[in-house]
Amino acid sequence: ALKAALQGERRGYEFYYAIAGTTTDAEIRAVAREFVREENEHVEELKRWIAQEEAALRTATAAAGATA
Repeated sequence: ALKAALQGERRGYEFYYAIAGTTTDAEIRAVAREFVREENEHVEELKRWIAQEEAALRTATAAAGATA
């Protein structure tokens, strides 16, 4: 689920980045840039969560292997 969310946030980032880079409307560009910053924050947070979950899974797997 976290990886699917990450993919969605990356798509959002790319969309707003493209809008910010191509629009001639200053107001739209400003809003798109803000959304780019927000989406980037979401991407980074999800990457941290995924790393934590994967580390926890590796630890649990190693612990299960040690007791088997």
